[in-house]
Amino acid sequence: MSEDSLDLGSTAFNLRALTHPLGLDEFFANHWPTKLFVGQGDMNRFRALLQIPELGSIESLLSVASGPIRLWPPHQNNHEGTLVEPPEQALRLYRAGWTIYFNQVEQSVPALLPLIRRLEADLGLHTGHVATEVFASHASAGARPHCDFDFGFNVQIRGQKTWRLCPNRNFSNPHTSVIIETPFNPEVAAYSQGELPRAMPTEDGIEVVAEPGTVVFIPRGMWHTTVATEPSFALTFACKGTMWSQYLTQEFQQRLQRFAPWREFPDRWVGENGVAKAAREKKLAVLIEGLKEVVEELSANQLIKTWSQPRADLYEVAVEKKPEVLAGPIDGHPGPFVS
Repeated sequence: MSEDSLDLGSTAFNLRALTHPLGLDEFFANHWPTKLFVGQGDMNRFRALLQIPELGSIESLLSVASGPIRLWPPHQNNHEGTLVEPPEQALRLYRAGWTIYFNQVEQSVPALLPLIRRLEADLGLHTGHVATEVFASHASAGARPHCDFDFGFNVQIRGQKTWRLCPNRNFSNPHTSVIIETPFNPEVAAYSQGELPRAMPTEDGIEVVAEPGTVVFIPRGMWHTTVATEPSFALTFACKGTMWSQYLTQEFQQRLQRFAPWREFPDRWVGENGVAKAAREKKLAVLIEGLKEVVEELSANQLIKTWSQPRADLYEVAVEKKPEVLAGPIDGHPGPFVS
C-alpha cells in the first residue's frame, strides 16, 4: 500500500493509518495481538491528531488537564517511585527531566473520543476498551523497563526516542503492568516461570528509533524501555480488554447472588465468641458443593452471546426508575413524599 493511497491530506483516522504499510489483512494475520509491529511513515497520515490544539505541546495539554499527572524520574535518578502531581508541578518536573505519563487523555481532550470509537470499531472491541495516554520526555528521560497488561499503538508525534524491546520468557498475559524491580510483584511472580529479570532482558531484543510518524505496536507482556534523545511527545492508543477470568467472575457473582446462602455474611471469625473453625468449614463445603450445579448451567454459546452485547448492558444490578409518588402532602410538612 502506498503513502498516496492513505490520502495524506485527509483528517480521517483509522486502523489502516496505524498499520501502514502492512494493511489490515496482514496486520491481523501476522501481528494482532501478540507480535511486535513497527511502522514508519509520514506524520501527515495522522493529520487528525495534528489538528487537535491540545496536542500541540505539553504546555497546551497540561493547561486543560482536569486532574493530577503521573511522572517518572529520569533513568539516572535514584528516585524509585512514580509521582502524582498537579499539572503546574508536573510541568516543572518535566522541565527538570522527568517523564510525563498522562493517562485517559480523552477525558481532558474530547476531540480524541471519535478517534477512539473508530479504532474500537476497526478492532472489534467494546466501547470503552481503548483509552489514550501521552508520554512526554526531555533528553535522557523515558519509561523504565516494564511490561503492560494491555496492548497498544504508540504514535511518535514530535521528537525522537529509542525503544528497547524484548520477548517475555517468564509469563504471558500479565493481569497487571509490571516494572522490573526488587521485590518483584508477588501476584505476577506466582504464575511466572524461571528466574525473574532484575534488569531489562536482552535475549532476542531489538532497538527501534522512533521519529515523527513512527508507530510501535507493543504486544501485551512484552518487556520494553524507552529513552528520549531530544524532547519527545508520543500518544498511545491503549487497548485494555477484559480477561476471561473477569468475565466469568462477574457471571458467577451474578448467579450466586440469586441464592440466599451465598448472600450471607460469614459467621464470626475471631475471639472467644468466634464460631469454631470446623463449623465454618462445614458451611463453606456445602456452598462449594452447590457450585457444581451452577457450573453445569453454564453454556459457552449463551455466554458468548451475552458478552457480545454492549458492556453497559451487562450485569445490571438495578434499573433506574423515575421516583413513584407513594403519598401526597401531609399537613404541616412539605411534600409530596417519594420512594
